[in-house]
Amino acid sequence: MAKVVHTHAASLNQQNNPLNPLTDFHSLSLRDLLEARDLYHLHLTERKGVLATAVGRYLIRQKDSWPNQRPVVKHSGPKTLSNVHIRPYSWPCVLVFVEKWVSEHELKRSGYKATDVLPNALHMPDGTQRVAGSTEASRGCKHLCRHCPIVPVYGGAFRVVPLDVVMADIGAQVSAGAEHITFGDPDFFNGPTHAMRIVERLHAAHPTVSYDVTIKVEHLLRHRDLLPGLAATG
Repeated sequence: MAKVVHTHAASLNQQNNPLNPLTDFHSLSLRDLLEARDLYHLHLTERKGVLATAVGRYLIRQKDSWPNQRPVVKHSGPKTLSNVHIRPYSWPCVLVFVEKWVSEHELKRSGYKATDVLPNALHMPDGTQRVAGSTEASRGCKHLCRHCPIVPVYGGAFRVVPLDVVMADIGAQVSAGAEHITFGDPDFFNGPTHAMRIVERLHAAHPTVSYDVTIKVEHLLRHRDLLPGLAATG
């Protein structure tokens, strides 16, 4: 499985930007995540206090600052499903659910061993790397989902990014070495016609570059006729 490192033309010098490749954040396919989870599930659940594993996107504390926001705020302490959320830049990952959040200095006092500490990363057998880029084909979202952090910012407003602008961004990243593009749109099929034009142009210009997108289930069902086009281009 390839380890995928994000890059973005506008983020290379932004140390506090989670899309900065220097901070080594990854973008992995669902297949890659399932492979990693299957490989490590038994290893992780044998550790004291681990209840379950799953695949999803990295959960960020709701009160942590956003990229380039000042001052930079990063909280510590327990992460629970009530104090975290997914942000547009949350990267795919393996999630581990534990019975109790134990800080590093409390491990021994709470009866944990060094071998019970959960790893920050899972290393796959081949150890190869692929550089991945990140772009957006649109801004905002038409939907008003109550769980989504996009809604307070855009309030249902949605607009597409011109095709030539998106392709120029992708082209710059491919020239810098990107082999995969992650579209950060909250819902890639908010504008399905525009979305398909983007991926068709992407595939025509860079046929060896893969990509991934996020699409609401209802849109996958409504536009099921477009799915073969995604498969053929991505």
